[in-house]
Amino acid sequence: MSLEVAIKAIAFVLVGFFLLILITKAVAVYKANRLKGRRVSGFPKGRLFLYFFSPKCGACVAMEKELAKLKGVRIKKIDVSVRENLQLARELGIMATPTLVLLEDGLVKDVLIGVQRADRLKELFHNEA
Repeated sequence: MSLEVAIKAIAFVLVGFFLLILITKAVAVYKANRLKGRRVSGFPKGRLFLYFFSPKCGACVAMEKELAKLKGVRIKKIDVSVRENLQLARELGIMATPTLVLLEDGLVKDVLIGVQRADRLKELFHNEA
């Protein structure tokens, strides 16, 4: 095998890998947008963030630091490594962690995928109509 063929094969694999990541993210965002307006039962009235996370997720560790900065924001942490919680995540179409779902009286107002800054979350929680 020549060096040129090996380089082309590696480039092909890398491009395929990055395309897979982009497609997966696009599907997750699409599903998140479809979740807006959906009613979710079993949670208290008022505003509440549902925080879907995994203990082994590096981005979730960073998100935990941001969540610790929030005061006056109700957050229900949902560990997707627990079977019952994974079922809820699947029912809602959650495909990535960390994911935050903003509920208002059981209605999904917004869905955020990935690490979010505390100031953005606080603003969204207190100001979104």
